[in-house]
Amino acid sequence: MDSNVIVALDLDDLDEINKKIKELSTLTRWYKVGYQMLTSLGVKESVRIVKSYDCKVFLDMKLYDIPNTVAKAVKNLSALDIDMLTIHVSGGSNMIREALNSVNPKGNTKLLGVTLLTSFSKEEAKKIYNLDDTIDIVKKFVEIGYKSGLRGFVCSPLELKVLIKEFPDCFFVVPGIRA
Repeated sequence: MDSNVIVALDLDDLDEINKKIKELSTLTRWYKVGYQMLTSLGVKESVRIVKSYDCKVFLDMKLYDIPNTVAKAVKNLSALDIDMLTIHVSGGSNMIREALNSVNPKGNTKLLGVTLLTSFSKEEAKKIYNLDDTIDIVKKFVEIGYKSGLRGFVCSPLELKVLIKEFPDCFFVVPGIRA
C-alpha cells in the first residue's frame, strides 16, 4: 500500500483515535497528529499510538520561536521517530537553518515549512502581508524556506500547480482548501 493520503487525527478521545487508525490503516499509513490530540495525550503518547499500528506520523506543530528554541524542539521531537514535522517559515531563515541542522541524523524526520494557513482568506492575507494574492504570499514564503534549505512545504491545493512548476525539487503536503 502506497497511499499518500494523510488522515487528520483531530480527536482527543483515546478509544476514538485507536478505532480510527485501526479502521483506516489498511488504506493509508499516514496520520496527522495536531494540537487536539497533543493537548489531550501528549507528544510521546500520541506518537507511540500511531507507531504501534506501524504507521507514519505527520506531527503538525507549526513550530515558531527563536532559532535556538525551535532547534531544541526539533532535536527532541525528531528523536521520537516522527516522519514529518512542521515549522512555520515566518520564523525566518536562521530559525529554519537551525531547525534543519537539529534533525536527528539517525532518524527519518522531514521538516515541512508552513507558509500561509489554509484558513486564511484572501482578504485577511492581504491585510497582514500587504500582497494582493495568496499565491504571491505563499511563493514568497516558499522562496525563503527554499533558500534556507527546506525542500518540503505545506500549501493549499490552489497553489500546488504553481509551486510544483517553480520548485520542482520540492514536495508539498496539501491539508485543506483555502477559502
